[in-house]
Amino acid sequence: IGEEVRVVFDVLAQQIVKEPVAKVKAAMVDKIKAISFPKKIRGNEAVDLSIKFDIAQTRDIKIRLLNSKNWKELGVLKYTVNESGVLDIPLVNLADDFPAGKYAWVVFLLDNDTETEVAKKMGKHFELFSK
Repeated sequence: IGEEVRVVFDVLAQQIVKEPVAKVKAAMVDKIKAISFPKKIRGNEAVDLSIKFDIAQTRDIKIRLLNSKNWKELGVLKYTVNESGVLDIPLVNLADDFPAGKYAWVVFLLDNDTETEVAKKMGKHFELFSK
């Protein structure tokens, strides 16, 4: 008793089911741990942008898509996250939306009130080939 989940036991002649307590995944330090994305994408194949991170409290993840030739911003995504983990973003039809070329994702971890960076940014380069 006490180490098992959903154990039925008697307390004052009442049946009580012990519910497991969910552990909050909070880190001591905010950090972008890894970005996973294919180095080469052909046509409109479906791909996932995966970001692994640790956070000490609720944060915003800001993701910028840049043309790596001139560093022009082509798009921005923003997600609010409440606990450490992995953010998986499925992407399709990139070749329909962007010309063939070299690009980079740049990921920021931001304070969700002040929009200031709370961790070192991280980037991931890739190349998009036409259909």
